[in-house]
Parts: sequence; structure tokens; C-alpha cells
Amino acid sequence: MKATDPDRHDARVYTRPFARLLAGLPAHPIIVEVGTAYAVSSENQASCGMSTLAWVEFVQRHGGEVHSIDISLDHLAVCRATMALELGTTDCLACHGGDGELVVQRLVKALPRIDLLYIDGGTGGDKAAAQLRAALPTLRRGAGFVGFDDCASGDPAQNLNPEVRVSEVYRDPTAFDLEHVWTDGICMCYRVHQP
Repeated sequence: MKATDPDRHDARVYTRPFARLLAGLPAHPIIVEVGTAYAVSSENQASCGMSTLAWVEFVQRHGGEVHSIDISLDHLAVCRATMALELGTTDCLACHGGDGELVVQRLVKALPRIDLLYIDGGTGGDKAAAQLRAALPTLRRGAGFVGFDDCASGDPAQNLNPEVRVSEVYRDPTAFDLEHVWTDGICMCYRVHQP
């Protein structure tokens, strides 16, 4: 879906997939996202970072924790300030600055599990694939959901473009031990095969 498509600015394109992802999670989930909120508000549904707002709001109500990763420290500062302004607190949010793959590698060693890995950062499928590979061991200990943002709405021709974040996974999800669960708006959901 192009930024100029009128449907892209429909709030349902953003909130519906997040609700679907959250509905599949266990109590007190551990959510890790690559790419943080840096221009978001509850009034502007088409802004950058609706996912962070959805995750933090969910764990405030149901318990759990959110780990948000971004290479830009400025984006992380905006994220903290925005969550405090929009939701009143950032107690359940940990912000991590640095390369997504390297931070995911550190989190895998520190976290007991990851229930949802949401990849909304980086450029191209190679980066997303590396972040996913780094998280796979910890995803297997959790609910094992993986969400990809900006997936070209499930259009196979677009998802084969190497600049689309999900391209490598879309070509062969079994290479990552994943099965496709659903595509909704801008998001594709996969689940890690449990041993």
C-alpha cells in the first residue's frame, strides 16, 4: 500500500492488526519491537508509532513488558515522552538504542521468552531476517508470534521486492521455522513452530 492510498490513513488499518496480534498473546506478555514511536498521538492514527502505543496500552491493562528498539536515540526520547503524555506512564516500557539485530541478540540473553516480535524498523528484508534469526530461540520459549509492518498488504509481487521488510520470510517462511497465520492491512502475522 502506498503512502498516497486513502486507505492507509484509515485508523482501522492500524488498530485492527494490533488487536489481532494482542488477542493471541498469553497473560503478561513480553513484546519486543524493532522501530519505535517517534511521531504519534492518539488523535493521529496514521502517525509513526501506533504499534508502540498499542503495546504499551495493552500491557498497562494486562501486565507484561514492552521492549522498543531504535537506532535513533532521538526517536527513543520522543517515544518515552509520547507514551508518558498519551498514557501517563512508561513503567512497562524499556527503550533500547542501537542496531536492531544487535539489541535483539542482547535481549535474547536477558529475557526468559519473547511472545511477540514486531519488526517495524530497518530497511529491506535482509535486516528484518537478521533480527528474526536473532530472536528465534527466545520466541520458541514464548507464544512465538512475529508481526511485520509495511508488508505491502500481502501482495506477493510487492513482498518479493527486497526493500519490503518481509521479503525473505515471504519467499520461504519454512526457512525461518514459521507458518503464516494472517495478513491484515499493513501487517503480516506468523507463528514460530514450537518444538
